[in-house]
Amino acid sequence: VLDAALKQGIDAPYSCQGGICSSCLARVTSGTAEMTKNSILTDKEIADGLILTCQAHPTSETIYVDYDDV
Repeated sequence: VLDAALKQGIDAPYSCQGGICSSCLARVTSGTAEMTKNSILTDKEIADGLILTCQAHPTSETIYVDYDDV
C-alpha cells in the first residue's frame, strides 16, 4: 500500500519500511488489506482497521486509507 501511494506522488508518512516504527500507520476506510509482517499492532487495532502500510497489500480491488485518523 505504501509503495503504491508513493508511486502516485502521495506524501505518505514512513520511516523504517520494516513494520517496526509505526510511522506508516493508517486506518483502512474502504476495501481490505493484509499485512505481510506485523510486530506492533494488536488484534484489536487490526480489527479496528489499522494497518502498517509498508507491510500491507490490498485484498480488494480498491483500497482507501486515512493516515490522519489513527
